[in-house]
Amino acid sequence: MGNKLYGNVRKSNMNYEWNTEPGACETCRKLNGKIFDSADDIPDKPHPNCKCWIKLIEKETKTTDPIEARRAIAQKRKSLELELNKIEGDLKCLDDECRSQQQLIDEQKMLLDKYSEQNNIIKDIINEYTRKGEQEIQKYKTQYELTDEIKKEIRNKEQNLLEYKEQLNLTGKIEKNIRDYRQALSQSYLGTIETKTEIANIQKNIQTARQQLKNLPSFEEIIKEIKKLDINIGNLKYKRSKSALAIFTLGINFVGTLLFMHDAAELWNIAEKKVPPNHEYIRKNGKYYASISELKDPQLEKKVTQKIQKQMQKNDSKGIVFNSNSSLAKKIQNSAKFKNFIRENKSTLIANKKLKDNSFGFHPIQTPNLFSALHNVDLIDIHLDDKGDLHLKVLDTYDFNKNDPNKLVKAARHYQDKELIETYYTITELHIPQKV
Repeated sequence: MGNKLYGNVRKSNMNYEWNTEPGACETCRKLNGKIFDSADDIPDKPHPNCKCWIKLIEKETKTTDPIEARRAIAQKRKSLELELNKIEGDLKCLDDECRSQQQLIDEQKMLLDKYSEQNNIIKDIINEYTRKGEQEIQKYKTQYELTDEIKKEIRNKEQNLLEYKEQLNLTGKIEKNIRDYRQALSQSYLGTIETKTEIANIQKNIQTARQQLKNLPSFEEIIKEIKKLDINIGNLKYKRSKSALAIFTLGINFVGTLLFMHDAAELWNIAEKKVPPNHEYIRKNGKYYASISELKDPQLEKKVTQKIQKQMQKNDSKGIVFNSNSSLAKKIQNSAKFKNFIRENKSTLIANKKLKDNSFGFHPIQTPNLFSALHNVDLIDIHLDDKGDLHLKVLDTYDFNKNDPNKLVKAARHYQDKELIETYYTITELHIPQKV
């Protein structure tokens, strides 16, 4: 140890530097200039007749003006007080948001009660129509001769019964959605006793930290407590956002069922689930792509990249390619907007066998499902094949514009900014035979 090297020299205010002489061995040269905080840290002489020596270096000691020290303490205390004020302000905002959300939940519950009542009335009417229809069919079969005219009448009434059954199934879906929605609202984290208790505990901890700030000579414990409070506030914000998102998603699915906006609801569900490759809607209607490069089409990859760079400020993205038999493809093909586009460009298309890339937007009243699912789209790769069949792709990004005045879009943009949902691109392939 050090005492073996240079004698029993120990000073608490000193550092110890190893120094070598010319011609020192490799082991000693490696130690040359090394600083040791304590004499006990200095290694033994590596060999006999070692000529290395230790230089004592006085440690730097800071002398602080007592006035400056008091001023620094006061500034630190003021800084910590401001941090506590900010935490308390964040907590109050969260409390106000939770109370506001709870009020909205209560209003939604009342609205669900009205929907449920209306749905039950519709269900009773359908059941009554079904009962009468079955009685009429039985009457025709037992009291009349089964002429071709009577058989036709029976078939018509049986078709009506099938339509009643479909409508009854729809009321069943609406009833289930109402039940699920109401249950989710009741179990929501927002406004529950758990939330109120957590807010109260954080408020209590803030007051405790304030008291400690006045009395404790050291700030270390206060700083630790402030870090804990920051984490608690962050967790509360996250829980609040997740709970609000769950309610928002249920609302979209409910409206999707009620207003026949199935595709719009499913595209939202995909974003909310962070674009899972095994999502049922994707499997039924198309194919998932983890990266633009997986498209294996340089021209298409270029167009998609330009689209997401402009719309989403990204260079790559997950995406979905919906095939020509998909639900979206059929609805686009049957929309008035698309039919008008083809009608207006028919002569150019026939003459040139192709059209330049174009774009249009769906109408919110005429096609609410497509408006909510896609809104504005690009029509790309529009061409006729050798048989005269029409091929094109409908390109869109599923994201929400920052400055859109629509309240639902603003809410969705909030979840997008918080990265609680994931944006992606969609390509819908259309193949329309010449005869159509």
